[in-house]
Amino acid sequence: MLITLAPLFIRFLLFMNNSLVHLLVTAANSGTLDATLGNSMLTSIKTGNAITTALVIAMFIYLFVKLNIKFIVRQFTIIIFSVFTPIACGLWIINKNVTAASIWAGQIIMNIFMQFVYCFLFLIYLAFLPSRWWLGC
Repeated sequence: MLITLAPLFIRFLLFMNNSLVHLLVTAANSGTLDATLGNSMLTSIKTGNAITTALVIAMFIYLFVKLNIKFIVRQFTIIIFSVFTPIACGLWIINKNVTAASIWAGQIIMNIFMQFVYCFLFLIYLAFLPSRWWLGC
């Protein structure tokens, strides 16, 4: 029964995560996340000094690459745990040890809601950041 319900459980958690992220972004009145943190943000950074502007842009590019790598790993982890579900269920039936089930559920929940946590932290960061500080205003 767990093998057949696991994909529905994962799909439900992904739906909840996407709904929570959408709720956060719309509550922040920023339109879409791409409008808040898209390519236009990098091209609008101007600090008044060419070297400082280049350093700030390089910092944001580093953060974008780092987050993209984390989310690629997140996607593979969710896929691996989804594929691992029948094997884990078989081992749980043989061993009757539910510790592995809690580890499986914890890893699925943690990896799925990582996007929500990052979105929440980013929006908090933007709330404390002065408006358009990178424009030199």
